[in-house]
Amino acid sequence: MSGNNVQEEDSTFHVSNLYSETEIKKITQDFISEKIREQNFEEIVKYSNIRIFLSLVLIVIGTYCSIFVQYKKNPVIMIQLLVAFFVVSTTLIIFEYFFFDDVFMILRSNNGSLVKLYCRLDVKKSTLILAYKLNKNVFETSFELKRLYNENGYLMKPYAKNVVMNFLSAHGRTLKLKN
Repeated sequence: MSGNNVQEEDSTFHVSNLYSETEIKKITQDFISEKIREQNFEEIVKYSNIRIFLSLVLIVIGTYCSIFVQYKKNPVIMIQLLVAFFVVSTTLIIFEYFFFDDVFMILRSNNGSLVKLYCRLDVKKSTLILAYKLNKNVFETSFELKRLYNENGYLMKPYAKNVVMNFLSAHGRTLKLKN
């Protein structure tokens, strides 16, 4: 076994199916997030915390209904909890659809506005595009998929890091650093 294979096996950035758009985006987003955090940019997590809180409320309502409420004995309580479940889930869906969409990381810009990073796959060009929108302008950086992942599905860290660092050097002046 070569040293390169040993290094690959230690990698946490592995895609088991190179045809899975979701998996490619998720693993790449995890890597990008890690590299951006290392550069000490101010990440906004309160919106993610709201998502987590709403999800936990849904879990609690669902669990409580499943375990403690019987429809025949307490139909009013069951209906109230189902209405609450519907309201919270609708709120979460609206929040996801209008605010998050494909956003995987939210940063603050120097002028105080939010910068939402997202990735999209361009199948025709065989690229993964890291992008954000600021003041109605879209800024993008492309990763070539054949250089981003090897044939075994391992992220090629030097290439990925280089692209992320180029992205940050080109757009980092827009983003706010932590105090």
